[in-house]
Amino acid sequence: MIGNEAVYANVWEQGIHCGHKGIEKVAYFLQEKLGVRIATPNDVNTFAFCNYFVARSHFWDAYFEFIDRALELLDAEAIKGSEVGLIYSGNGHYERDASAAMRVFIIERLFSSYLLQLDGRKIAAYAPTANDYNSKFGARLGDLLWNLSRVKQRAIATNDATLYGIWDRQRTTLLADWHINIIWNLDDPMVLTLTRDYRNFRNYSDELFADGRSARYPAQRSATPY
Repeated sequence: MIGNEAVYANVWEQGIHCGHKGIEKVAYFLQEKLGVRIATPNDVNTFAFCNYFVARSHFWDAYFEFIDRALELLDAEAIKGSEVGLIYSGNGHYERDASAAMRVFIIERLFSSYLLQLDGRKIAAYAPTANDYNSKFGARLGDLLWNLSRVKQRAIATNDATLYGIWDRQRTTLLADWHINIIWNLDDPMVLTLTRDYRNFRNYSDELFADGRSARYPAQRSATPY
C-alpha cells in the first residue's frame, strides 16, 4: 500500500477516507485509555495493511497482549452502548464486503499503532524505491507519490512542522479529487486478475500474438479467484 502511505498521515486517517465511518474516534479513545501513541503519523516503518509479517515469539506475545488490552476496552464500551462502542461493534462500511464488521478494520490498524511503541526494537520494513512507485503507478503519478512519501518521512524523522505542512498541502490535491481512486485501485488491484478466466484470457492473448498463430479461446469458467 505504498501509494496510500504517501498520501495519508497514518492508517487511521486512511480508514476515515475509505469509508470506515467513525474509526478515528476509536483511535483517539484508545490513545487516551492506553496512554500510548495510536493516532500519530506513520512512516514507511509503521504504515502497514493486511498484516503479513514475520516476528519472533516475544514480539507475538507482546503484540497480542496489546491487542487484547485494546479489545477489552472496546468490548466494555460496546456493552455500555457508548458512541465508541457502537462504532466498534457496528458495520465497517466496506464496499468490497458489505457484511464486514468494523472490528476487523480496527484490529488491522492496531498493528501499525503497536509498531509505534517499539522504540529501539529492530523492524525490518521494506522501503519502496522510486522504481517501485514508477512501476506501480506510472512515471508521472509515481514520481509525485515518491516525493510525497520521502518528504513525509523527512518531516516525521526531523519533527519539522514546516516540512510536514508542505507535504500536507501537496497531498490534499490528491485527496480532494478523483485521483485518489486511481491510487486505491492500483495499490489494491481488482480481483479479476486472480481468476481462472483472466488466466485463460492471458494465455489466449499470448497464443494469438505468437508468430501469427491462430488461437482458440478456452471454455468459459468461473470467475471465482483461487
